[in-house]
Amino acid sequence: MIVERHGARLEPLSGQFVLNFETRELDEKVRVIAERNADEWLALALEYEADKKTKTEAIDAYDRALRADPAMVEALLNCGTLQYEDGNFEKASEYFSRAISARPDSALAHFNLGSVLDEVGDVHAARKHLRQAVRLDPNYPDAQYNLAYICEKLGAFAEAREHWQEYLKLDPAGPWSTYARQRLSSSMQAKSAGNL
Repeated sequence: MIVERHGARLEPLSGQFVLNFETRELDEKVRVIAERNADEWLALALEYEADKKTKTEAIDAYDRALRADPAMVEALLNCGTLQYEDGNFEKASEYFSRAISARPDSALAHFNLGSVLDEVGDVHAARKHLRQAVRLDPNYPDAQYNLAYICEKLGAFAEAREHWQEYLKLDPAGPWSTYARQRLSSSMQAKSAGNL
């Protein structure tokens, strides 16, 4: 039992002050946070992601969105991208694989997974996913570029040429267009030299 007198709480037998730990307000706040749905967690994650200082909070909010909706592709892709940027390729790969499971027709999910697989040296699997990204969206310049690059790594120069050309059609003045032209020119020179 506690006695309250003039705003102070006392233990009646000893007369010792008792600290007031009001938890009602805290309970209400906790309840409000716990009741957020996947879309609300996603919105919060996007807010956190806008500030590089709150990247950890963004990842946590994306994970909470995914607990509410495990197939939320936007959260999977964004969280995977944050993991990729941090160099956590294994975790990024998991998120992108889950995104593909949830939406197999997502060119972006296949592109992202292909890019991660290239980073870890699994170029054959990277090529498979980048090819799928290009099949799903032939007008995706980054997918064309990365696929051309992977094809060159694998010695598939004819296929690489096709994708360098497609990339340049889609993004002729882009930041990587000079490199793409150089690769295309050197593959044409190699082809010409082989025909002599």
